[in-house]
Amino acid sequence: MIIVRQQQRQNQSLSYIDPVANQVMDQVDQTGQQADSYPMQPERGRNGLLSVALLSLPLSMMLGLAGCQTTTVQVDGIKRDPLVADPIRAAQTRVAMAAELLKQGKLDQAQQAAERALEAEPNFPEANNIMALILQTEGSPRNLAKAEVYFRQALAQRRDFPQARNNYGVFLFQQQRYAEAMSQLEIAATTLGYDNRGAALENLGQVALRLGQTERATQAFTQALRVNANSVLARQGMADILLRRNQVTQAAALYAELEALQATGTPDALWLGIKLARAQLNTRRQNELISRLREQFPNSAEYQRYQQLASRPGVPWD
Repeated sequence: MIIVRQQQRQNQSLSYIDPVANQVMDQVDQTGQQADSYPMQPERGRNGLLSVALLSLPLSMMLGLAGCQTTTVQVDGIKRDPLVADPIRAAQTRVAMAAELLKQGKLDQAQQAAERALEAEPNFPEANNIMALILQTEGSPRNLAKAEVYFRQALAQRRDFPQARNNYGVFLFQQQRYAEAMSQLEIAATTLGYDNRGAALENLGQVALRLGQTERATQAFTQALRVNANSVLARQGMADILLRRNQVTQAAALYAELEALQATGTPDALWLGIKLARAQLNTRRQNELISRLREQFPNSAEYQRYQQLASRPGVPWD
């Protein structure tokens, strides 16, 4: 079972880092300087996506920074809009606007705002990062190719940019380029001070599992739980690992914690519960969870996997 978080819950092609998972709100203060980052509560997209990080800021601040005010500044004796006078501030504002529009699913407007950010400051890494996310969300082969170019540009402009490394890692995971994804996520997950580091650790654990690196996945999930004691993804990942090791009692304890957090209503969580009940020889519980999976997620990869294994007696359930 792989879980990774990002933005669109309906994508069943893989189970990975929520993805959209956990997002970060990088606010911009009234002077145009980047303020502290604040973690945002993401949708729990464990049935397909890694956790990306976005930028956002309040609408009132956006309107003020976007020039909906009468304040002007003197530049060479000429009164100008402060955003025109300060390209970095203009780029920051438009990146934040693009991120907000992206969260609302308004891809065309988001792309236009990102373009304006790049026009204001072509070497602004946050602008390249948000443009990459917009193109990645659209998802066509043409725009996915463009997205990778923008991710690379963002990291070329600022190598110590954990947000972009996390997002690029999610992108690479989607492309099934797991080793490359792990390289990016290792950097993001080990960057102390990165506000979305917990999500990057969850992402790293999922990719490590996909690569069969169980020990590294265990380390990443354990660290994620230290960063965020309520991490659903880390608990689920650890429960899966313990079950694979036939440590059923410990896996059951973690699954009980997931139930207490009301976090067992997704296809991957139900599938984990089914395998756990089977290992416990609890047929009643197993059949109950199978029914829920069939009724609620009949087209999921997890239900298809159950059907395959149910028709092949003696094959281990993974």
